[in-house]
Amino acid sequence: MYLKSTDNRPDDHCWWRDPGNISGTQQTRGHLFKHCSRWKDQQAELWARVKDATKRAKRKWRVGYLLADVRCSPAVLDFLRSTYVGRAAPPVEETWDSGGEGGGAVGAGPEAEGGRGLAE
Repeated sequence: MYLKSTDNRPDDHCWWRDPGNISGTQQTRGHLFKHCSRWKDQQAELWARVKDATKRAKRKWRVGYLLADVRCSPAVLDFLRSTYVGRAAPPVEETWDSGGEGGGAVGAGPEAEGGRGLAE
């Protein structure tokens, strides 16, 4: 939403979505941390670790509180590191699975730089 409001993106749709998805899901913190299908395995790991640390389930959390709670910081940072969520946006014409040149480009996903996912 922020990138659209600053004219850095043409829309506020999730750029991690399946290119065939025309539902126009808004890219918000809540979507990326709880609902984005691209990161479901990493989300499962994140929320399992958060529950272990805080004894609160995913549905009990607002993302702003999650980000502010120091007990959740290691899990949140690992989620961000493994998903590339929070890094610079890929060019408008690219999506997460477009491949092509760019090696470690954000749109290429964590595997492009030999990164590890949380589930590994």
